[in-house]
Amino acid sequence: MKARWQRVLFSGWHFMRWVRLVFGTFFLVASIVLHDLVLALAALFLLFQALTTVGCSSVNGCFTNPFTRKKQAESDITFEEVKS
Repeated sequence: MKARWQRVLFSGWHFMRWVRLVFGTFFLVASIVLHDLVLALAALFLLFQALTTVGCSSVNGCFTNPFTRKKQAESDITFEEVKS
């Protein structure tokens, strides 16, 4: 289990993951300076997304794990016409 977390934390860093990390860190520092709980929650949310590779995108759904990509098998779909 430790190896899985190390693999998630240290690989698969793409542009949006870096953006989430930078904004999360900035918001966390700003929330400490301003004593703002809402900003701290936003920072923790962004940091969680950056560190665990979880995010919501329209293409991959809400979990974008690069280690479990499976290609969907294309199957033939048959249609039956129903007349009334």
